[in-house]
Amino acid sequence: MKKPHDTLPDTELEVMDAVWALPNPVSTGQIKRELDKQRTWNLSALQTLLNRLIERGFVSAEKKDNKRYFSALIKHDEYRTRANRSFLERVNGNSVKSFVASLYDGNALSDADLKELESFISEKLNASKDK
Repeated sequence: MKKPHDTLPDTELEVMDAVWALPNPVSTGQIKRELDKQRTWNLSALQTLLNRLIERGFVSAEKKDNKRYFSALIKHDEYRTRANRSFLERVNGNSVKSFVASLYDGNALSDADLKELESFISEKLNASKDK
């Protein structure tokens, strides 16, 4: 089994979101019902995507009573951390300052967002001083 890649294409991420949202192991039918809440999915396409996720090392599959059941091999938080780190490296040269500046310059951050960031940073700095 391969080590999971840093990021997934959007459709594979949608499937993983469904796997993460349900108690594992989860059947193909359960995944399809979860995905169908947003839009209708073709079963054949879903099976193809699940096979890709197996190949990429994101899920495992076991057969039980003529059904395949899938389990996530990577936690959602772990994936989010990897994907965010990969994005930061690829797009912003691994610079958090550059990332925040691009959000600010693009008017994507409100005053409330900036205050929330300031509070978060202060909290983290105070916590590291206490160590």
